[in-house]
Amino acid sequence: MRDPDRIDKILYMLSHLWHKYPDLRLGQLLYGFAKFIGDIFEYEDDETYITLKEVFKREFPDDVEL
Repeated sequence: MRDPDRIDKILYMLSHLWHKYPDLRLGQLLYGFAKFIGDIFEYEDDETYITLKEVFKREFPDDVEL
């Protein structure tokens, strides 16, 4: 079973990124992330979390530890 906590962790980062760039539509935000990592269909959530965490730390270097 996948860790249910992954959902809130990933959504937390996506929410902060979307608030930083509010003019983006959700599809644009997700497309930009997918373009960054490649084929997201086959990407496991733990891989998505790790990659998103790298992006998040660049965008919010002073944020709390994830």
